[in-house]
Amino acid sequence: MLAYSFEEIWIGAKVIPGHGVSANAVRRLRAMGCAVHELSGKDGRLSLTALAQWLRQVPFGPETVFLCVGMRYLPPLLSLLVRPSHSVYYHITHELTEACFRRLDVYRRCFSTLLFVCPATFHAFAQNRPKAKNLDWVIQASECEDFVWHDPKTSNDGIFRFGFSSRLNEAKGSKLLLEFARNARVSCELHVAGEGEFREEFEQLAADSASPVKVIYHGTFLPSERGMFVTRVFTPLDCMCVPSLDDLEGFPTVVLEALQAGVPVQTIPSGGLVSYGLPELGPPDAEVVELVPVDRFIERMEARVLEGCIKASQRIKCRKYFLSRFSDFKVREGWARVLGLGTAAPLAALTGPACP
Repeated sequence: MLAYSFEEIWIGAKVIPGHGVSANAVRRLRAMGCAVHELSGKDGRLSLTALAQWLRQVPFGPETVFLCVGMRYLPPLLSLLVRPSHSVYYHITHELTEACFRRLDVYRRCFSTLLFVCPATFHAFAQNRPKAKNLDWVIQASECEDFVWHDPKTSNDGIFRFGFSSRLNEAKGSKLLLEFARNARVSCELHVAGEGEFREEFEQLAADSASPVKVIYHGTFLPSERGMFVTRVFTPLDCMCVPSLDDLEGFPTVVLEALQAGVPVQTIPSGGLVSYGLPELGPPDAEVVELVPVDRFIERMEARVLEGCIKASQRIKCRKYFLSRFSDFKVREGWARVLGLGTAAPLAALTGPACP
């Protein structure tokens, strides 16, 4: 999203087997005409040769923005080499252990800005470190470029459709939805997408025609097909379920994808998802994103089915909420603020041809 603002990008990323996101990002950056230099190998480890080249070129070249996206930690050596006036460490998980706080203390001394992925994580760090300065938060970019928005229409078949798109493991709440599919007291559909240890169980349920919950398994999708997948699978849904039990979860993209498609979300107040109950993203609206305790999650799903399929007006409300808070344009505004580019003319430099 920010690539149009830069002539060169130096990137160090771990390529996750079977995931393809990092490799796909590098390909897209190069297709935009941006020179991409890889600082690490496929295992994510720094290449000393590439690092030496970076040290010779970057500190003495034009003004540089240094951005590090941290899933867990940044190699201490690299954090000590940060020199640009605009340097950002972007912490995109909700990890709040004391060990993590100590690492972040090091990073905030090396970087000009410590950036968090959502207001919940931002507030948690600020409360734990009340004297810390230069803290901010910006939501991850999530808008699907090739998503096709259709004027919403209410389904005439009366079938309530839930969605679950995630890694199919225990931390993401797979067992909770398997329990719902096996024991629900209502008839509905559950559309599942993803890969993981519980895939076989979902596939078995999909083959069980006697179950009151009809499970439809959609498999997985390539990052390059994300927009088409969201258009095809998410758009018909009445509710996206995000029962994540992972307190390290930052700000799940699947929630934003659902809202972009006009689909309300039922989720658990864990990790960064707590943000949806905070003023920065509120006021909370259960017709858009509803935070439901884990012990009431299945009960609330059954109640939704009895309430009936959602109306076109609710889909439009979800879509408007996404555009007002999480569109690429709103995310660019946040980055313009963080990088000190102002809010008017400098924003144009951040948008480029991708501006909506």
